[in-house]
Amino acid sequence: MRAAGAALGLVWGLVRGNAAGWGSVEVISALAAGATFAVAFVLAELRARAPMPPMRLFRSRTFSSGNAVIFFLNAALTGGVYLMAQFLQVGLGHRPLAAGLGMLPWGVAPFLIGPRAGALVDRIGERQLILGGLVLMGAGLGWIALVARAHMPYAELIAPMSITGVAFSMALPAVTKAVVGGVAMQDIGKASGAFSTMRQLGGAFGVAILVAVFAAAGSYPDPAVDG
Repeated sequence: MRAAGAALGLVWGLVRGNAAGWGSVEVISALAAGATFAVAFVLAELRARAPMPPMRLFRSRTFSSGNAVIFFLNAALTGGVYLMAQFLQVGLGHRPLAAGLGMLPWGVAPFLIGPRAGALVDRIGERQLILGGLVLMGAGLGWIALVARAHMPYAELIAPMSITGVAFSMALPAVTKAVVGGVAMQDIGKASGAFSTMRQLGGAFGVAILVAVFAAAGSYPDPAVDG
């Protein structure tokens, strides 16, 4: 309940910030409530006899950094996918089906590389794949940001979208193994649950933050607006 309240309050505040005003009672109250619920959740878990996520796990730098990586990685990818779907339809004039097909470069890479990435983790180690994936993710999304414009040729988006797909496929198995493999056997289930939760929260916050940025700098009526 506390965890859900924390996520709901923070996401609601981010989504409503531009429409209601960042200094409005609604937004400030939502953000304050979310932060309060988050603190209450941590304090309750610290006192619980059988906490859902044992707070002691976060003392491990590998566990904490791995959860941070998946949060931001999924935030970047999910937020990017959400806005790309809008861009293909509003900025390039594609119909929904065409826009969905246009997202395939993002989806094909994990399908092709994902099964092989797990084997690579054992051969070259988690850190190299995580770092390489993060660098490629930044490069791919940065490339999209540089070339994106209204009525541009779709073909210019294929390479950067493919790169982001490859980046996620490289980093995900490596960071999963680092987080789950870095805890004691009896903690694997709870570590996996915490990891999955951070991944989902990253997606929710990624969309909320990017939508807030878009709403402040651009608009749907004019796809040529610079953000």
